[in-house]
Amino acid sequence: MPNAPHMTPAQFRDQANQLLDWAQRYWDSLEDRAVTPVGAPGTLLAALPGRAPEATPDTDSEWDAIRDDLDRLIAPNLLHWQSPRFFGYFPCNASGPGTLGVLAAAVYNVNGMLWATSPAATELETRLLDWCAHAFGLPDRFLSTKDTRQNEGNRGGGGGNGGA
Repeated sequence: MPNAPHMTPAQFRDQANQLLDWAQRYWDSLEDRAVTPVGAPGTLLAALPGRAPEATPDTDSEWDAIRDDLDRLIAPNLLHWQSPRFFGYFPCNASGPGTLGVLAAAVYNVNGMLWATSPAATELETRLLDWCAHAFGLPDRFLSTKDTRQNEGNRGGGGGNGGA
């Protein structure tokens, strides 16, 4: 089992900045990449070691090697959903702001299953659902602030269920 990673705050900052630079280089290269994987099925699997590394990376050169593996092994074997030339399935549309939001969520890494486990996540989700209901033009009965149980005789209030 690999050891738990240990990083100083300065090491984390440096590696995070390098990963953000790597991400920008990837996005900048999308227009020039093949949209579909260049390798046949099993190409990546054959290139990966049979067992996980014994230790987590702790030097700059080991982190550089990981980013190199992403470029050398992973990227050529992806279907590049973000490519401006990809028109299949449905759009993925990753964006800079969306990616930064995912980063912020990963930093907090909360379990927002209910209010007791993460009050802020639960309340933010509640408010976001109300914003969406307004943006989509849904009736007020969809709002979390609307209690429809008494006046419409249904199973619940708003907050996404619309009183259904």
